[in-house]
Amino acid sequence: MLRFGRSPGRSLVLDILYRAGWLVLIFWCATTLDAAPLDMDLKGLDGMSHRLGEYFGNGKWVVLNVWGPNCPSCIDEMPELVSFHDDHHGNNAVVIGLAVDFPSFDYANTEDVATFVEDYFVSFPVLLGDKQTAYRIIGEPLKGIPTTFIFSPQGRLAHIRYGPVTQRELEEIIGRLGYGAAN
Repeated sequence: MLRFGRSPGRSLVLDILYRAGWLVLIFWCATTLDAAPLDMDLKGLDGMSHRLGEYFGNGKWVVLNVWGPNCPSCIDEMPELVSFHDDHHGNNAVVIGLAVDFPSFDYANTEDVATFVEDYFVSFPVLLGDKQTAYRIIGEPLKGIPTTFIFSPQGRLAHIRYGPVTQRELEEIIGRLGYGAAN
């Protein structure tokens, strides 16, 4: 049974602090997982600084994939991400790559990333970052790569996928999430 009175054995002050703590936690979680930090600038392969907000909240799903050029699973999934981006970028979804070093998750070597992008015909934007960059975007530590974050057309974090992902899985996930499904 749900009770709205003070908890037995707890002073009014402690009860208020306890409830306020839960409200702060709920608010923090809602804001942390709600939207990407659009004011963040990241270096691109072109050497220029790119504002993350360029890609989010433009009415398209954003598939942000954290990967590394020396990561075997990342190498395996790259053709799937390229295919998904090529099939959907003109319509309802885009892929953005966030390249990190593997296995350290420090900043990726620009030359290694550029060579990989050329060798694998990567057609989507690739930005450079590290584990702290990923943390600032999603509000939690990077657990491994590849990791894919799917943001709604409004720029809200809608889904996290750990491990490699296929084009079909991305289409199914976005389809289940709803609005502007990628199919």
